[in-house]
This record gives sequence, structure tokens and C-alpha cells, in this order.
Amino acid sequence: MVFITPNDILFKLPALLRQRRVKQGLTQNQLSEKANVSLSVVRKFEQTGQISLESFIKLAFVLDLTDAILQGIEQNHQNSKSIDEILKSKVSDGSKQTIRRRVRNS
Repeated sequence: MVFITPNDILFKLPALLRQRRVKQGLTQNQLSEKANVSLSVVRKFEQTGQISLESFIKLAFVLDLTDAILQGIEQNHQNSKSIDEILKSKVSDGSKQTIRRRVRNS
């Protein structure tokens, strides 16, 4: 099982959207106009990952990513497990203690 942190997403998501924008031959300015968001929003998102949900959805819509995002959310929801379920699936007691320690120290 792969654990993805919020920081991982903040790093990867803007890169993926930027890659999609470039692949479609759009400049930041063109994307901002098509999505009806300011150019500064697009720039800030690509640089920092910071964006409102509404603006993110607008960008995703223009870049034809809404279906993929919704499928990912639905798939993740179906496969989601509680921390207890993850701990129970571990084979050795040592690995359980390590995970518990990591969770408590977070």
C-alpha cells in the first residue's frame, strides 16, 4: 500500500495540470481566459499548489480532467481503509508497532 501525503499532492497535482496544459498547447494566459480565472491564480497554482477548489475545478474542466478526477475519488473511496484495518493487515507485530508509533508521532 502506498501512502500519499498532502505535501505529495501539493507537489504533484500542479505539475500534472501544467503538463496537461503544455500538452494541449495552452499558455498560462490562454488557460486562465478559457477557465475564467485570473492569470495570477494559474501562476500561483503552478508554482505553489495553492488554489481554491472552485478555480481548480475550472482549470480541470478546461483541461478535460474532471472525469479522471471523479473516477480517482470514487476508486479511492471504494478502496479506503481505516487505520485499524491497515494495522490488522500487517503481518508482524513489529510492523504494527512501527506504524502506530509513526501515527502517534505525526
